[in-house]
Amino acid sequence: MFWNTDIDFANVPELDILAIGAQPGDVELSCGATLHRMAADGNKVGVLDLTRGEMTGSGLPEGRLEESKKAGDCLGLLWRGTLAMPDARLENTVGARMTIAGTIRRLRPKTLILPPLYGRNPEQHYTAELGWEACVLSGIPAVDDYSAPHRPDRVIFTTDDNPQFVVDASANFEAVGAALACYATRFTALESLLARRRVTLAYLGARAGVALAEGFTSKDLFQVSDLTRMELKTIW
Repeated sequence: MFWNTDIDFANVPELDILAIGAQPGDVELSCGATLHRMAADGNKVGVLDLTRGEMTGSGLPEGRLEESKKAGDCLGLLWRGTLAMPDARLENTVGARMTIAGTIRRLRPKTLILPPLYGRNPEQHYTAELGWEACVLSGIPAVDDYSAPHRPDRVIFTTDDNPQFVVDASANFEAVGAALACYATRFTALESLLARRRVTLAYLGARAGVALAEGFTSKDLFQVSDLTRMELKTIW
């Protein structure tokens, strides 16, 4: 097991939304604006970082953890934790799946956000794979004698390529910049990073008729019951 004693699993909140990233800073880059918007709307939002990011940038893991807490405050997170798995050495093992499944059972999120399922970055790929398979385990009663079974109502994946849907990030991108600025030991060319990210979100936003948008996809097909209330707008 990779349990981190910094997390008090006896006193974690039940969340509306949980985003899982490979290391601190990943979630901010992929769906930070969406998390900020959801938190501002009154949802209980949390982030679980699988590693402390000790193999990226500079600085000790303890410093990165402090940076991640400050970044979480910028996004309005209710909760943030790390499992302290080995950075740059994530593997899809039974222990890793069980650890994440146990965390999901305790946080009980309604919506789970994972990295791109087929991303080029191995750490993101393993995080998405582990998160999905952990959800399967977390719904099996016999997996854990100390927590009740739970599976999120929906599991979605961040993506910049051909998303199934997008979230308007126009009013929340500044919060992403503030959150990323907290990572002094990881992001040394922040202005360039933000400029590139803005271009990506502007492209998705243009396709949806807004200034900036973050993209998501799912393994499942979305059902629409009322065509007059769906948020899809044709861009003429």
